Amino acid sequence: MLVRALIALFVFVVAASPAAADPRADALAGMDAELDAARAAFDIPTLAAVVVADGRVVMARAYGRRGLEDATPVGADTRFAIGSCTKAFTALGVAMIAEHGWLRLDGLVTGHDPALTLPQPGALSRLRVFDLLTQRSGLARHDFLWHALPSMSRERFAAIQGSLPMQRAPGTGYGYTNSAYILAGRLIELKTGMSWEAFTAARIFQPLGMTRANFSSDGLLADANTAVATKRREGVNRTVPFRDGRLLGPAGSINASANDMGRWLLLLTGGGAIENQRLVSPETLSILFAPAGAEDGEGYGLGWRVDEWRGLRRISHSGAVDGFRARVIVFPDQGVGIAVMANLGPTPMGDFASRVLAERILGLPRQTDLVGLAAGRRQAESAALGQTAALPRGRVARLGERDPAFGPRLRPEA
Repeated sequence: MLVRALIALFVFVVAASPAAADPRADALAGMDAELDAARAAFDIPTLAAVVVADGRVVMARAYGRRGLEDATPVGADTRFAIGSCTKAFTALGVAMIAEHGWLRLDGLVTGHDPALTLPQPGALSRLRVFDLLTQRSGLARHDFLWHALPSMSRERFAAIQGSLPMQRAPGTGYGYTNSAYILAGRLIELKTGMSWEAFTAARIFQPLGMTRANFSSDGLLADANTAVATKRREGVNRTVPFRDGRLLGPAGSINASANDMGRWLLLLTGGGAIENQRLVSPETLSILFAPAGAEDGEGYGLGWRVDEWRGLRRISHSGAVDGFRARVIVFPDQGVGIAVMANLGPTPMGDFASRVLAERILGLPRQTDLVGLAAGRRQAESAALGQTAALPRGRVARLGERDPAFGPRLRPEA
């Protein structure tokens, strides 16, 4: 009887004890209200955010409505176009086939792509796979091709490079371009016999459990749970058509949800493995995260920008495609990853929100004032239109008043 009584007492005490503290979740307390208020202040229909730390998803949320004419609530499975954040997936794919010995990162591109031509004498004998991935290819930004001719094959795209001017000789300097990543995705196709889309879905999305991730405008239209593309011009938001990104593909055509991006961040903060399943070695991931150069004060690795922020090594990339913006940040030394997506272009919210989330989850002193930034953005927009900016009101005003961590806020002059 005594033993039974002691067992019953133990069970009662355990059941009655408060849940174990979660410092990471506590660090993000109040973020739902703050992000939703900032979303409204920045005139964004839909905002999504995900944070991973300590090998788990701490937060995955979406706020607002699908679009200007669609008041359907959104969630962590709502799809967004992530634009150039796609490049990191392509770089990982190339690194994966390099690990299999199917190509070398320091090998010549022409050794794998017989269709490729370049206009500069000797350029083909200099262009390496590494140059494509680190934005040192020398190719220029000829985005009119994928805008105007989305159905062009990537083989044809490679063949016509010889008739297009280059920025510089391969390997001699940094120059950001989507063309390099379209050609990098073509290498995956040539070495695997699969389309870049099929390879990425089978070798990255499926192992990671990115069940909502897909590609281009057809993917956004796959079902109704998709944020609607929205553009802002002269102070007015407008719904715009989804951009056909078939040719762009490896450079910027992935669509994903907050839950999908959480799985992606777990891989990146987990040394190339997730739930005991390894996609690449930690050594290969370190290569992806290493800058090839630091021209213009900025380093670029393989599909990632590399810099230091608040004294911490930061790996990041932004994405922009018609009516959408995205921002992905990894702090590899702290095991923290953040992604923010919005269905409005242009908007700086991805950068601003990711900074706030980083300050919170990393325990850094608060320096990012979303209320002030929103007021400043509206003030600048109104000034450009010759109008007077409205004072903050409602949830936005209350948010700024109740949070002592905020610094001085920008206020329109009377």
